[in-house]
Amino acid sequence: MKSTTIDGMANTLRSKTLTASLPSAPHAAFTWMADAARLPQWYDSLSRTGPVRFIRDDRAHLLDLVVTLGAIELFIAIRVLANGDGSEVVLTLVQPRGLRDGAFDDYARGAERALAELKKIQWGAR
Repeated sequence: MKSTTIDGMANTLRSKTLTASLPSAPHAAFTWMADAARLPQWYDSLSRTGPVRFIRDDRAHLLDLVVTLGAIELFIAIRVLANGDGSEVVLTLVQPRGLRDGAFDDYARGAERALAELKKIQWGAR
């Protein structure tokens, strides 16, 4: 795992931030995504990984997905922002200590596929 020093901050961990534009208003997009029963529809790879805990703040449209990988927890932070008449989904993964680089890369690719699927579902429903 790579850690870096940024502006004097030692031990920051590797991260990946992805975004997707959706046609739905932020509340509608967030409510749909934050429904645990829908996770396999848009984030299939994560739903098959193991237990996923949802931590949500409905007012701020914040959703953390926490995946338990043995002794390691992978946090995926999601925020849904207003973007014109639609939404912008911002998803950030931070590589936890103990997770191999290759495994983190796999989770990042899974997140990219999840956002692409989310866009397909949301834009197709219009």
